[in-house]
Amino acid sequence: MKKRLFAILFAVVIMVASFGVVAHAETTIYVLASDAFMEEEYMSVDELTELQKKGLKLESEYGYAVMFVIIDETLYDYYESAQSLYSELTDNPDGMLIVDNDVDGEFNGYFAGECEELFGDQFDALIEIYEAADTYYDGINDYFIEAESLFAQTNGAPVDNGDDDAYIEGDTDDSDSEDVADAEDADVDDDSEDADADDKEEIPYVLDSAGVLKDAEIKELDAKYRQFSKDNGIDFIAVILTEDELGDLSIKDHADNMYDYVFKPMGKKDIAFYTYLHGDKGEREIVITRYGKAEDELSDADCDKIIGNVKETFANGKYVDGFKEFIEATEKVFHPTVHWVWIPGCLLLGFVVAYIIMKSIASSNKSVRKKVNATDYVNANTLMITDSADIFLYSNIKATPKPKSTSSSDTDSGGRSTSSGKF
Repeated sequence: MKKRLFAILFAVVIMVASFGVVAHAETTIYVLASDAFMEEEYMSVDELTELQKKGLKLESEYGYAVMFVIIDETLYDYYESAQSLYSELTDNPDGMLIVDNDVDGEFNGYFAGECEELFGDQFDALIEIYEAADTYYDGINDYFIEAESLFAQTNGAPVDNGDDDAYIEGDTDDSDSEDVADAEDADVDDDSEDADADDKEEIPYVLDSAGVLKDAEIKELDAKYRQFSKDNGIDFIAVILTEDELGDLSIKDHADNMYDYVFKPMGKKDIAFYTYLHGDKGEREIVITRYGKAEDELSDADCDKIIGNVKETFANGKYVDGFKEFIEATEKVFHPTVHWVWIPGCLLLGFVVAYIIMKSIASSNKSVRKKVNATDYVNANTLMITDSADIFLYSNIKATPKPKSTSSSDTDSGGRSTSSGKF
């Protein structure tokens, strides 16, 4: 299980790295910890999401990838070095990675590109800042703050670290420096809020890691899926995979990991993945995996119908048309249309059927004649009551209490999936 979990995490990261520059910037995992670590409540999902946003903000503003990885017993056997881990997590040539090896009680670091030249000698200082915090979240957050401070100093920008010696390059007095720093901090906060809003919107809607689509086709499909998602309040993601990328995973497992480790931390919880497994005849497969609101809006029967509409198109190698038909078929599920000609036709048909049935019933009652009183329906001397009484003997009541459930309910974070089967 441990080996499988670690393989899952790296499979997701490797897949995300192939999306291109934009998709990479949106889906880089800046803080990596195992599921077991999260289950022990060392860090909450909300805290992990907040740290992910901070890492994204740093790379967006300064161009450096700043990452932190916690190695516990789950990941221990598969951790080789900080450098190899950095290469797996990002393709940014400039960045830095700190590894907290909780099992051995030691730290490792790797500084790439410009970060090695500028901040390589800051490793011990960064570790001291991290260890001084009371919680994992506070330590990683302080690490990000210190990294941002180093970046700002290198760029000649003001550093707001809470001390009195914050500076701005140039000759100004202390009061002017504080006013300018406060004003720029306000601008940064506003910009970060705007950036967070953009981050929630700018996600890749077409993920072709199998490389069967052209750039122009990806751009066209992305625009269609983006607009369709906006119109319906659910993010519809087109995914193309190969068997090599899945490894020992199922398509649903792959989708669950993308949901848990990529999209959900970015605030996207209502998602439908339209996944096409590319391969030779008999090895291809189509799977629709739904999460959040998408589970309620798309039933298994709906997905079977959608897959049935697109299966032949994918079998013929028309991938762009196939993903367009996904949208068209889903639109029919959300907004079914009935031609107006059918309305009067159905009414007329119902009237004719009802008339025939009632006419048949009425024709069978022609021999019946109305009776004046009830004596015609009574046969004399067929019932004689000699005595009557109401006697209550006893009652025997057995009551069995309704059993109460003693187990707590668990919610499954995985979504529902519908598969076409191999074709």
